Amino acid sequence: MEQPRGGWEPIALAQDQVGFEPSTYWVGSGKAVWAAIIATLFGALGIWAMASAVERHGLSGQSMLGYLLIGIPFLTFGAFPVGALLLLCRSRLGKVVTLTASAVMAVLILLVVLKERFSGRVVGSFIPLGLIVMAIAGLTASKSTKRWLARG
Repeated sequence: MEQPRGGWEPIALAQDQVGFEPSTYWVGSGKAVWAAIIATLFGALGIWAMASAVERHGLSGQSMLGYLLIGIPFLTFGAFPVGALLLLCRSRLGKVVTLTASAVMAVLILLVVLKERFSGRVVGSFIPLGLIVMAIAGLTASKSTKRWLARG
């Protein structure tokens, strides 16, 4: 008899009872995979956007503060694909890196929104960024991702 892929496989409990046991060769977490995909795309597009902004506007860190203002977003955007790769390898470090990058990015977005708001500019363009970061954090911190990492 051919066994189904994934799901539940029948096992014999007693002579006349049939039970089901979870399969051992497929335990998936769509949430973890989606978190990794979104984090990879977000990080890659963020690095590209930062690099084009630095090239276009000639931003250069002439002081330590300038280097921090340019370097922290670069490192944060770079942490997203690294955390995503580790997450796909079922490493708990991937979860930590992705959640840490999400937290740092949320703080950076909040700081930029506050700065722009006090300057009298419209800050609606940062709402999608915040939603993406919240989606990555929520998918990464979900219970199914935790179970998926524990089974790996």
